[in-house]
Amino acid sequence: MFAAIKAEYPNNKYPIYISDNLTSQISLFLKGHPKSNIIIIIDQVFKDKKLHIDQNFTSLLNDYNTYFIDGGIENKSLSKVNELCNLIFNLKIPRDGFIVSIGGGVIGDLCGLVASLYMRGINLIHVPTTMTAAVDSSIGGKTGVNFNKTINLIGSYYHPKAIFIDMRFFLSLEKRDLNSGIAESIKSAFIADIEFYNFLDRNSENILGLSFDHIYDLIYKSIQIKLYHTVSDEKEQSKRLFLNYGHTFGQSFESFYGIDESLLRHGEAVSIGMVCAAKLAEIIYENKMILDQHKSLLLKYKLPIEISKIKSKKIPTIDTLTNGIENDKKRITEGNKFIICKELANAEIIIINDKSIIEECFQTVI
Repeated sequence: MFAAIKAEYPNNKYPIYISDNLTSQISLFLKGHPKSNIIIIIDQVFKDKKLHIDQNFTSLLNDYNTYFIDGGIENKSLSKVNELCNLIFNLKIPRDGFIVSIGGGVIGDLCGLVASLYMRGINLIHVPTTMTAAVDSSIGGKTGVNFNKTINLIGSYYHPKAIFIDMRFFLSLEKRDLNSGIAESIKSAFIADIEFYNFLDRNSENILGLSFDHIYDLIYKSIQIKLYHTVSDEKEQSKRLFLNYGHTFGQSFESFYGIDESLLRHGEAVSIGMVCAAKLAEIIYENKMILDQHKSLLLKYKLPIEISKIKSKKIPTIDTLTNGIENDKKRITEGNKFIICKELANAEIIIINDKSIIEECFQTVI
Protein backbone atom coordinates (compact mmCIF):
# COMPACT_ATOMS: atom_id res chain seq x y z
CA MET A 1 0.00 0.00 0.00
CA PHE A 2 1.33 3.38 -1.00
CA ALA A 3 0.08 6.94 -1.48
CA ALA A 4 1.77 10.16 -2.54
CA ILE A 5 -0.34 13.18 -1.64
CA LYS A 6 0.65 16.54 -3.09
CA ALA A 7 0.68 19.42 -0.63
CA GLU A 8 0.28 22.48 -2.86
CA TYR A 9 0.64 25.70 -0.90
CA PRO A 10 0.97 29.03 -2.75
CA ASN A 11 4.76 29.13 -2.38
CA ASN A 12 5.55 25.57 -1.32
CA LYS A 13 4.80 22.26 -2.99
CA TYR A 14 5.96 18.94 -1.58
CA PRO A 15 4.97 15.27 -1.43
CA ILE A 16 3.53 13.44 1.57
CA TYR A 17 4.16 9.70 1.31
CA ILE A 18 2.17 7.08 3.24
CA SER A 19 3.12 3.40 3.26
CA ASP A 20 4.15 0.44 5.37
CA ASN A 21 7.58 0.36 3.68
CA LEU A 22 9.21 3.76 3.15
CA THR A 23 12.73 3.69 4.56
CA SER A 24 14.38 2.97 1.22
CA GLN A 25 12.47 5.92 -0.28
CA ILE A 26 13.99 8.26 2.32
CA SER A 27 17.48 7.12 1.33
CA LEU A 28 16.70 7.62 -2.35
CA PHE A 29 15.40 11.13 -1.66
CA LEU A 30 18.69 12.06 0.04
CA LYS A 31 20.98 10.18 -2.34
CA GLY A 32 22.04 13.13 -4.50
CA HIS A 33 23.25 15.21 -1.55
CA PRO A 34 26.63 14.96 0.22
CA LYS A 35 26.26 13.00 3.45
CA SER A 36 28.19 15.64 5.37
CA ASN A 37 25.46 18.17 4.50
CA ILE A 38 22.71 16.17 6.22
CA ILE A 39 21.86 15.96 9.92
CA ILE A 40 19.30 13.49 11.28
CA ILE A 41 17.71 14.70 14.52
CA ILE A 42 15.89 11.77 16.06
CA ASP A 43 14.07 10.75 19.21
CA GLN A 44 16.47 9.01 21.57
CA VAL A 45 14.11 6.03 21.94
CA PHE A 46 15.61 4.85 18.65
CA LYS A 47 18.93 4.21 20.33
CA ASP A 48 17.22 0.90 21.03
CA LYS A 49 17.65 -1.04 17.79
CA LYS A 50 14.69 -3.22 18.69
CA LEU A 51 12.55 -0.24 17.67
CA HIS A 52 14.17 0.04 14.23
CA ILE A 53 11.53 -0.89 11.70
CA ASP A 54 13.99 -2.53 9.28
CA GLN A 55 17.67 -2.73 8.31
CA ASN A 56 17.28 0.20 5.91
CA PHE A 57 16.33 2.38 8.86
CA THR A 58 19.40 1.26 10.82
CA SER A 59 21.60 1.97 7.79
CA LEU A 60 20.07 5.41 7.40
CA LEU A 61 21.10 6.34 10.93
CA ASN A 62 24.58 4.92 10.42
CA ASP A 63 25.15 6.70 7.10
CA TYR A 64 24.49 10.29 8.20
CA ASN A 65 25.27 12.67 11.04
CA THR A 66 22.75 11.51 13.66
CA TYR A 67 21.86 13.38 16.84
CA PHE A 68 19.58 11.82 19.46
CA ILE A 69 17.41 14.02 21.65
CA ASP A 70 14.72 13.40 24.24
CA GLY A 71 11.33 13.85 22.60
CA GLY A 72 9.68 14.95 25.84
CA ILE A 73 7.65 18.14 26.01
CA GLU A 74 10.24 19.79 28.28
CA ASN A 75 12.65 19.94 25.33
CA LYS A 76 10.27 22.05 23.28
CA SER A 77 12.19 25.14 24.37
CA LEU A 78 14.40 27.99 23.20
CA SER A 79 17.38 26.42 24.97
CA LYS A 80 17.01 23.31 22.79
CA VAL A 81 16.72 25.52 19.68
CA ASN A 82 20.02 27.11 20.67
CA GLU A 83 21.61 23.69 21.21
CA LEU A 84 20.54 22.43 17.80
CA CYS A 85 21.65 25.60 16.01
CA ASN A 86 25.10 25.22 17.62
CA LEU A 87 25.21 21.59 16.52
CA ILE A 88 24.39 22.48 12.90
CA PHE A 89 26.92 25.33 12.96
CA ASN A 90 29.70 23.07 14.28
CA LEU A 91 28.92 20.46 11.63
CA LYS A 92 29.19 23.21 8.98
CA ILE A 93 25.83 22.24 7.43
CA PRO A 94 25.36 24.62 4.44
CA ARG A 95 22.21 26.42 3.45
CA ASP A 96 21.39 23.73 0.88
CA GLY A 97 21.86 21.02 3.50
CA PHE A 98 19.07 19.06 5.17
CA ILE A 99 17.62 18.51 8.61
CA VAL A 100 15.83 15.17 8.77
CA SER A 101 13.42 15.13 11.71
CA ILE A 102 12.53 11.65 12.97
CA GLY A 103 10.15 11.52 15.91
CA GLY A 104 6.91 12.85 17.27
CA GLY A 105 5.38 16.29 17.41
CA VAL A 106 7.93 17.78 19.79
CA ILE A 107 10.89 16.88 17.59
CA GLY A 108 9.06 17.88 14.42
CA ASP A 109 8.03 21.29 15.78
CA LEU A 110 11.50 21.89 17.20
CA CYS A 111 13.33 20.90 14.00
CA GLY A 112 10.89 22.92 11.93
CA LEU A 113 11.63 26.06 13.94
CA VAL A 114 15.39 25.46 13.78
CA ALA A 115 15.22 24.88 10.01
CA SER A 116 13.25 28.10 9.53
CA LEU A 117 15.76 30.16 11.55
CA TYR A 118 19.17 28.77 10.64
CA MET A 119 20.62 30.78 7.73
CA ARG A 120 17.05 32.08 7.32
CA GLY A 121 15.93 28.67 6.14
CA ILE A 122 17.49 25.32 5.30
CA ASN A 123 15.89 22.17 3.89
CA LEU A 124 13.71 20.03 6.13
CA ILE A 125 12.28 16.50 5.91
CA HIS A 126 9.75 15.11 8.39
CA VAL A 127 9.58 11.42 9.29
CA PRO A 128 6.78 11.32 11.89
CA THR A 129 6.88 8.31 14.18
CA THR A 130 3.77 9.02 16.28
CA MET A 131 0.13 9.17 15.29
CA THR A 132 -0.17 12.79 16.43
CA ALA A 133 2.70 13.85 14.18
CA ALA A 134 1.45 11.81 11.21
CA VAL A 135 -2.13 13.06 11.14
CA ASP A 136 -1.59 16.57 12.42
CA SER A 137 1.58 18.30 13.57
CA SER A 138 3.88 17.43 10.63
CA ILE A 139 1.31 18.80 8.14
CA GLY A 140 0.68 22.47 7.47
CA GLY A 141 3.99 24.18 8.21
CA LYS A 142 3.46 25.27 11.81
CA THR A 143 6.58 25.17 13.98
CA GLY A 144 7.01 26.29 17.55
CA VAL A 145 8.35 25.94 21.06
CA ASN A 146 6.68 26.57 24.39
CA PHE A 147 7.53 29.72 26.34
CA ASN A 148 6.49 30.91 29.81
CA LYS A 149 4.34 27.77 30.21
CA THR A 150 2.39 28.71 27.08
CA ILE A 151 2.15 26.20 24.22
CA ASN A 152 3.82 27.23 20.94
CA LEU A 153 4.10 30.88 21.96
CA ILE A 154 7.25 31.26 19.85
CA GLY A 155 7.15 29.82 16.36
CA SER A 156 7.03 30.27 12.61
CA TYR A 157 5.46 28.85 9.47
CA TYR A 158 7.90 26.68 7.53
CA HIS A 159 7.24 23.77 5.19
CA PRO A 160 9.36 20.65 4.65
CA LYS A 161 10.60 19.35 1.32
CA ALA A 162 8.88 16.02 1.93
CA ILE A 163 7.08 13.99 4.60
CA PHE A 164 7.49 10.22 4.91
CA ILE A 165 4.85 8.41 7.00
CA ASP A 166 5.78 4.77 7.57
CA MET A 167 3.00 3.07 9.53
CA ARG A 168 5.34 0.47 11.02
CA PHE A 169 6.51 3.05 13.56
CA PHE A 170 3.08 2.96 15.18
CA LEU A 171 3.44 -0.70 16.15
CA SER A 172 5.75 0.26 19.05
CA LEU A 173 3.64 3.16 20.35
CA GLU A 174 2.14 2.99 23.81
CA LYS A 175 -1.62 2.59 23.55
CA ARG A 176 -2.11 5.90 25.34
CA ASP A 177 0.02 7.72 22.75
CA LEU A 178 -1.76 6.01 19.85
CA ASN A 179 -5.18 6.98 21.22
CA SER A 180 -4.03 10.53 21.91
CA GLY A 181 -2.98 10.93 18.28
CA ILE A 182 -6.28 9.57 17.02
CA ALA A 183 -7.98 12.41 18.92
CA GLU A 184 -6.71 14.78 16.21
CA SER A 185 -8.36 12.63 13.52
CA ILE A 186 -11.60 12.58 15.50
CA LYS A 187 -11.38 16.38 15.66
CA SER A 188 -11.15 16.51 11.86
CA ALA A 189 -14.22 14.31 11.50
CA PHE A 190 -16.26 16.41 13.93
CA ILE A 191 -15.57 19.67 12.10
CA ALA A 192 -15.56 18.61 8.47
CA ASP A 193 -16.66 15.15 7.36
CA ILE A 194 -19.65 13.07 8.44
CA GLU A 195 -18.48 10.09 6.36
CA PHE A 196 -15.14 10.14 8.19
CA TYR A 197 -17.04 10.31 11.49
CA ASN A 198 -19.02 7.22 10.47
CA PHE A 199 -15.82 5.44 9.39
CA LEU A 200 -14.24 6.11 12.79
CA ASP A 201 -17.42 5.06 14.57
CA ARG A 202 -17.61 1.74 12.69
CA ASN A 203 -13.93 0.81 12.78
CA SER A 204 -12.61 1.58 16.27
CA GLU A 205 -11.58 -2.03 16.94
CA ASN A 206 -9.65 -2.32 13.66
CA ILE A 207 -7.96 1.06 14.15
CA LEU A 208 -6.99 0.43 17.77
CA GLY A 209 -5.82 -3.02 16.69
CA LEU A 210 -3.51 -1.33 14.16
CA SER A 211 -4.96 -2.88 11.04
CA PHE A 212 -2.78 -1.16 8.43
CA ASP A 213 -5.65 -1.02 5.94
CA HIS A 214 -7.71 1.02 8.40
CA ILE A 215 -4.79 3.08 9.74
CA TYR A 216 -3.89 3.96 6.15
CA ASP A 217 -7.43 5.24 5.52
CA LEU A 218 -7.42 7.19 8.78
CA ILE A 219 -4.12 8.92 7.96
CA TYR A 220 -5.05 9.60 4.34
CA LYS A 221 -8.38 11.20 5.23
CA SER A 222 -6.89 13.20 8.13
CA ILE A 223 -4.24 14.66 5.83
CA GLN A 224 -6.82 15.55 3.18
CA ILE A 225 -8.84 17.48 5.76
CA LYS A 226 -5.73 19.18 7.16
CA LEU A 227 -4.63 20.28 3.67
CA TYR A 228 -8.13 21.52 2.83
CA HIS A 229 -8.05 23.83 5.84
CA THR A 230 -4.45 25.02 5.51
CA VAL A 231 -3.52 25.33 1.82
CA SER A 232 -5.56 28.51 1.29
CA ASP A 233 -5.04 29.83 4.83
CA GLU A 234 -1.45 29.19 5.91
CA LYS A 235 -1.35 31.96 8.52
CA GLU A 236 -4.59 31.01 10.28
CA GLN A 237 -6.80 33.94 9.35
CA SER A 238 -9.99 32.04 8.54
CA LYS A 239 -10.48 28.41 7.48
CA ARG A 240 -7.43 27.06 9.34
CA LEU A 241 -8.92 28.25 12.63
CA PHE A 242 -11.38 25.33 12.48
CA LEU A 243 -8.47 22.97 13.21
CA ASN A 244 -8.30 24.49 16.69
CA TYR A 245 -11.49 22.62 17.59
CA GLY A 246 -11.19 21.50 21.22
CA HIS A 247 -7.83 23.22 21.59
CA THR A 248 -8.94 26.49 23.20
CA PHE A 249 -10.61 24.64 26.07
CA GLY A 250 -7.93 21.93 26.02
CA GLN A 251 -4.99 24.30 26.38
CA SER A 252 -6.45 25.61 29.61
CA PHE A 253 -6.16 22.10 31.05
CA GLU A 254 -2.65 21.69 29.65
CA SER A 255 -1.54 24.96 31.23
CA PHE A 256 -2.98 23.91 34.61
CA TYR A 257 -0.98 20.68 34.55
CA GLY A 258 2.19 22.53 33.55
CA ILE A 259 2.28 21.00 30.06
CA ASP A 260 3.13 17.69 31.79
CA GLU A 261 2.37 14.86 29.37
CA SER A 262 2.78 12.21 32.07
CA LEU A 263 -0.43 13.64 33.53
CA LEU A 264 -2.21 14.79 30.40
CA ARG A 265 -1.28 14.07 26.80
CA HIS A 266 -2.05 16.77 24.24
CA GLY A 267 -4.66 14.60 22.52
CA GLU A 268 -6.30 13.86 25.87
CA ALA A 269 -6.57 17.59 26.53
CA VAL A 270 -8.09 18.05 23.07
CA SER A 271 -10.56 15.23 23.81
CA ILE A 272 -11.77 16.90 27.00
CA GLY A 273 -11.74 20.24 25.20
CA MET A 274 -13.99 18.86 22.46
CA VAL A 275 -16.52 17.76 25.09
CA CYS A 276 -16.50 21.34 26.41
CA ALA A 277 -16.99 22.62 22.85
CA ALA A 278 -19.89 20.21 22.36
CA LYS A 279 -21.49 21.57 25.53
CA LEU A 280 -21.05 25.07 24.13
CA ALA A 281 -22.87 23.97 20.96
CA GLU A 282 -25.65 22.53 23.10
CA ILE A 283 -26.01 25.90 24.86
CA ILE A 284 -25.71 28.14 21.79
CA TYR A 285 -27.61 26.05 19.24
CA GLU A 286 -29.78 23.96 21.56
CA ASN A 287 -28.41 20.83 19.89
CA LYS A 288 -29.45 18.04 22.27
CA MET A 289 -27.53 15.32 20.39
CA ILE A 290 -24.09 16.81 19.91
CA LEU A 291 -22.72 16.14 23.40
CA ASP A 292 -23.66 12.44 23.38
CA GLN A 293 -22.28 12.04 19.84
CA HIS A 294 -18.93 13.39 21.05
CA LYS A 295 -18.78 11.32 24.20
CA SER A 296 -19.73 8.11 22.42
CA LEU A 297 -16.98 8.32 19.79
CA LEU A 298 -14.27 9.52 22.17
CA LEU A 299 -15.00 6.67 24.59
CA LYS A 300 -14.67 4.13 21.75
CA TYR A 301 -11.05 5.30 21.40
CA LYS A 302 -10.47 5.20 25.17
CA LEU A 303 -10.07 8.96 25.36
CA PRO A 304 -11.05 10.92 28.47
CA ILE A 305 -14.30 12.88 28.50
CA GLU A 306 -13.86 14.26 32.00
CA ILE A 307 -10.88 15.41 34.00
CA SER A 308 -11.37 12.83 36.77
CA LYS A 309 -10.22 10.13 34.31
CA ILE A 310 -6.66 11.42 34.08
CA LYS A 311 -3.82 10.24 36.32
CA SER A 312 -3.77 13.10 38.79
CA LYS A 313 -5.43 13.78 42.12
CA LYS A 314 -5.09 17.50 41.43
CA ILE A 315 -8.33 18.83 39.93
CA PRO A 316 -8.49 22.41 38.66
CA THR A 317 -11.18 24.81 39.81
CA ILE A 318 -13.59 26.33 37.33
CA ASP A 319 -12.10 29.78 38.03
CA THR A 320 -8.58 28.55 37.25
CA LEU A 321 -9.68 27.08 33.93
CA THR A 322 -11.69 30.16 32.98
CA ASN A 323 -8.70 32.38 33.75
CA GLY A 324 -6.63 30.10 31.52
CA ILE A 325 -9.07 30.72 28.67
CA GLU A 326 -8.84 34.49 29.22
CA ASN A 327 -5.05 34.27 28.85
CA ASP A 328 -5.24 32.28 25.61
CA LYS A 329 -2.88 33.68 22.95
CA LYS A 330 -5.65 33.71 20.34
CA ARG A 331 -7.94 35.94 22.42
CA ILE A 332 -9.00 39.20 20.78
CA THR A 333 -10.47 42.39 22.27
CA GLU A 334 -14.09 41.21 21.82
CA GLY A 335 -13.47 37.90 23.59
CA ASN A 336 -12.28 34.37 22.93
CA LYS A 337 -12.72 32.67 19.56
CA PHE A 338 -14.26 29.23 19.86
CA ILE A 339 -14.82 26.64 17.18
CA ILE A 340 -18.11 24.84 17.74
CA CYS A 341 -20.20 22.45 15.70
CA LYS A 342 -23.74 23.55 14.97
CA GLU A 343 -24.09 19.90 14.04
CA LEU A 344 -21.57 17.22 13.09
CA ALA A 345 -19.33 18.35 10.19
CA ASN A 346 -20.76 21.87 10.33
CA ALA A 347 -18.27 23.97 12.30
CA GLU A 348 -18.46 27.68 12.96
CA ILE A 349 -16.31 30.33 14.64
CA ILE A 350 -17.98 32.29 17.41
CA ILE A 351 -16.74 34.84 19.93
CA ILE A 352 -17.74 34.37 23.58
CA ASN A 353 -17.17 37.00 26.24
CA ASP A 354 -19.66 35.66 28.77
CA LYS A 355 -17.72 34.05 31.59
CA SER A 356 -20.74 32.16 32.90
CA ILE A 357 -21.16 30.26 29.61
CA ILE A 358 -17.50 29.23 29.62
CA GLU A 359 -17.82 28.12 33.24
CA GLU A 360 -20.84 25.95 32.36
CA CYS A 361 -18.83 24.23 29.64
CA PHE A 362 -15.97 23.45 32.02
CA GLN A 363 -18.45 22.17 34.61
CA THR A 364 -19.42 19.42 32.14
CA VAL A 365 -16.00 17.76 32.43
CA ILE A 366 -15.10 18.39 36.09
